[in-house]
Amino acid sequence: MMDLIYSNSITCLHRLATVDDVVKFVQLCVDKGLVIDFILKQELDAFIKPSNASGSWVRQQIDGVRIKAVDQEGLTIYAVWMRESLMKDYVTHLESIKKTLSNSSVFLFPVI
Repeated sequence: MMDLIYSNSITCLHRLATVDDVVKFVQLCVDKGLVIDFILKQELDAFIKPSNASGSWVRQQIDGVRIKAVDQEGLTIYAVWMRESLMKDYVTHLESIKKTLSNSSVFLFPVI
């Protein structure tokens, strides 16, 4: 599970850098009951405080994928950016897990 220090670094930086970051971000959202959705550049830019020097790097990114995590009242709790290739890597990661789970006989032990 993602600890608070790590989640704060993601929310401060407003970007995901690795597949592990994405997995942990998704887990954080599941744990907090947040819904993840895509957003436009303008919405992410508006979410980042102007005083946030780390977040300003994200505002400069033209391409990539922008997502937000929203609570039950529709309030945006997190807004982050990732490279488009990272999103593809995450999808590949999910597909490999699905393939492993579908071949669950690998995990069965022989009866002795």
